[in-house]
Amino acid sequence: MEVHHHSHTERKKWTHYFWEFFMLFLAVTAGFFVENQREHYIEHLREKQYMRSLVNDLKEDIKILDEQISKHISRNRQMDTLISLLKNKIAPEQNNNIYYFGRIASRNDIFNYNNRTIDQMRNSGAFRLVRNQEISNLIMSYYGKIKSLEMLEGIEQKEGEEYRKMAIRVFDPEVFNSMVNEQDNIIMPLNNNPSLRTSDPNLLTDIAGWVQYMKSSRTGLANQKAELKKIAEQLITLITQEFHLK
Repeated sequence: MEVHHHSHTERKKWTHYFWEFFMLFLAVTAGFFVENQREHYIEHLREKQYMRSLVNDLKEDIKILDEQISKHISRNRQMDTLISLLKNKIAPEQNNNIYYFGRIASRNDIFNYNNRTIDQMRNSGAFRLVRNQEISNLIMSYYGKIKSLEMLEGIEQKEGEEYRKMAIRVFDPEVFNSMVNEQDNIIMPLNNNPSLRTSDPNLLTDIAGWVQYMKSSRTGLANQKAELKKIAEQLITLITQEFHLK
């Protein structure tokens, strides 16, 4: 009768289990580290894309700001002339200039900034991607100053409305209508030195007062837009250096 002997497997030492656990731990940790690095890399790419897009927006804003600052300065000089003509009107041959400067005085320029990138960042919560605190602060400063600018634009628009209400008592609307060409530009009256509707010195002084209000607001707008342009230029420089943009 055969006797069967059961084979006994050798028990593994505790060090074997330790090394199995250690290798598993290393694999999990390495996987976590690689995934974490991958997420950081993707976020950095997104941050760079947003910043590149923001720089393009700012460059377009600067073009608009330059054009509008120049207009404000030019029109303020024209408004000074209009105030002087209204206050010291003597010769009818000045009516052409009074009509021209009176017509162009009511035109204003709203700063329609490029908000594509900033709105995307707000809506997607991408502000957290901006790691450079100085850049982040300047972005907040830039778009915060735009809000202040919009408030001043609102004041200037209300002043313009009051001016227009009074202008229809001084200027002939048919003449005003004839002074806008097909390109929507203001031109001199087609009829040489057309008459004003009134020569009442009190009314002319009142309308000159509203011209002065608008001029003051536009001086403020020109100053704020110059500050806004300066911040935009600083932002472009910082972002370009930080992200090595061309």
